[in-house]
Amino acid sequence: MSVEAIIKTVTPEMAKKWLDSLNQINRKISHLIVDRYANEMVAGRWIITNEGIGFNGDGKLIDGQHRLAACVKSNLSFNTVIVTGLNKTAQTVVNTGKQRYFQDVLSMRGHKNVIVLATVIRYLYAYKKLSPMRENTIRTYQNYELLYSFYKTLNEDEISEAQNKMTCLYRKVNILSTTISTFAFIIFAEVSKHHASDFFKKLYLGTDLTENDAILSLRNTLIEMKSDKVYWNNMQKIKAIFTTWNCYRLKKPLGKWNFNHELAEPI
Repeated sequence: MSVEAIIKTVTPEMAKKWLDSLNQINRKISHLIVDRYANEMVAGRWIITNEGIGFNGDGKLIDGQHRLAACVKSNLSFNTVIVTGLNKTAQTVVNTGKQRYFQDVLSMRGHKNVIVLATVIRYLYAYKKLSPMRENTIRTYQNYELLYSFYKTLNEDEISEAQNKMTCLYRKVNILSTTISTFAFIIFAEVSKHHASDFFKKLYLGTDLTENDAILSLRNTLIEMKSDKVYWNNMQKIKAIFTTWNCYRLKKPLGKWNFNHELAEPI
């Protein structure tokens, strides 16, 4: 039997039939993946790619079960590539290649310093579009085209400038990652660019700080945690920085750390 490929509209009824009768030799379905795909379909963001639905020479489904399950869950039809007549051994190499990440998308489109940039864009998108901002949302959001479209609405020169500033400070004193500081700098600069520059210069370098200065309290905490090899997660660090920023702006000392509240609005 020869291998053939066509583009076809798959209805929820077709997807359910294939899953019920032809899905006999696949790995266990991941409901997290199904939910993600279904959300993309409901939002109208599902697009045709070279990946699709695959059947072997016996007509058994060997690839695409998550797409089909998402179709059933969303109750929406979708267009996809359907390949029939695949060798039985094809299933052993499906989805075993190198995963493509958002930083790869940025690199292929000519951007530089993409590892930091990709994470900064994720943080900005989560902060501005996925409120309340959550650590798991930042890590799992994988609609790269939507992230890139969002990035193109931002001021790329300002992001690059912020990234360069934070990288220079990080190279002098490694107490906070450039991804988090660049993200926070961009948000704080929307309030006051001068104060944002002053805030991070003091945080990294420890200059011009008094005993009860909120920035000094955060700086000492970060240094102590690094020495003791005790670390906050990224969301806790962001909350701590935003809280410290507000204390800095209000010229008041920092209280006890509390990460149970939502992210503070910068003032």
